[in-house]
Amino acid sequence: MGALREATIESALSELLEGSPAETDINLLQRSFSGWRRGISLGAVIHTSGAERKRMLSMLKRMLAHIMEEAGLAQAFYVTDQWLTGVILSADAAFDVTCALEAKLQELMDHFQKEHNQELTFGLGMHFTEWGQGAQLSYQQARFALQSLFYDGPGKLYKSDQQSPKDPSAIIHLDAGKLAKAILSGKRDDIHACLKTELERTLAQGYPDPSRLKYSVAASIHHVTSILIEKGLSHLPNVAFEGALMRCSRMDELQETAFQWVLEMADHLDQRRQCKSETVVDSCKAYIEANYGEEDLSLSTLAVKFHFNPSYFCILFKNHTRMTIHQYITHIRMRAAASQLLQTSQKVYQVAENVGYRDVKYFIRLFRKEYGTSPDEYRHLSATRI
Repeated sequence: MGALREATIESALSELLEGSPAETDINLLQRSFSGWRRGISLGAVIHTSGAERKRMLSMLKRMLAHIMEEAGLAQAFYVTDQWLTGVILSADAAFDVTCALEAKLQELMDHFQKEHNQELTFGLGMHFTEWGQGAQLSYQQARFALQSLFYDGPGKLYKSDQQSPKDPSAIIHLDAGKLAKAILSGKRDDIHACLKTELERTLAQGYPDPSRLKYSVAASIHHVTSILIEKGLSHLPNVAFEGALMRCSRMDELQETAFQWVLEMADHLDQRRQCKSETVVDSCKAYIEANYGEEDLSLSTLAVKFHFNPSYFCILFKNHTRMTIHQYITHIRMRAAASQLLQTSQKVYQVAENVGYRDVKYFIRLFRKEYGTSPDEYRHLSATRI
């Protein structure tokens, strides 16, 4: 077949399969393949990029043409920037993609993996017997079959008659409310389990076009972001993750990217919680240092003042200071008492009252525990060192 005639046939086939043929395109195909009785569409993807992919697809086109000619089959393939598409035609009305031909396609996949370290994936449509809608439907089936590589992996031959009957136009919807609740929990396992469950529930309805799935997942996560912002949280990061999501070529990669995206939200929220907690603890410490003389100063009164559950507030305070609130109050009171013993001539019971203790014996016991000596001895020993 001459190069010019081959290019003309490929152009006509492209117009036909892509859905906008002129009558002259169909007439050209009918004249060029007048003896055919049955055909099938084939699509192929090589998992590399740019000029290298175009080169590999052109090589694949030549190899496929040779294999089909050896099998006594007519063929026409054309290459785009993304994949190779074409038809295989037979004069046999009972033509099927035999095991021998499938074996040849498997050999091609093995060859590209071994010789070029490239994953090659084939998709086959159903058979057709007329140019026009029959060929177009077979082409769409081949394209749909190729979508399976996003979900089930490359390096395989996917046939439309093997595809799950799932609806490719199934509605994609992640429960943003559940996902937001999981993110707010801050627990990685809960976040991962929730996202995985939502994706599996969505895919149980169908295998949508991967691009559509990516946009829908991104839209769902944006919805989650809106829910969190409505709860009074600041703007959450998403731009870089959205770009990474759109570049995913596999379902497991998309799931991991989406997980990292929502985990980033959880980490961001956790950092804000930590910052808020540190501020609250610092405020509590400052309040204790300014009001240590109040006799009723305690965990319960401070929890009420700072609007926290006492048990949680105790844990929060200890996580930040390595001391319980009671220990911190005692420490500040003893430090103040020591200062007053050295700087004033007040009696011990007066100093005890100044720092919040009416029971002087209890005060002396606490002071001895803190400094290893009684208040009078501490004052005397400090005076003799001057």
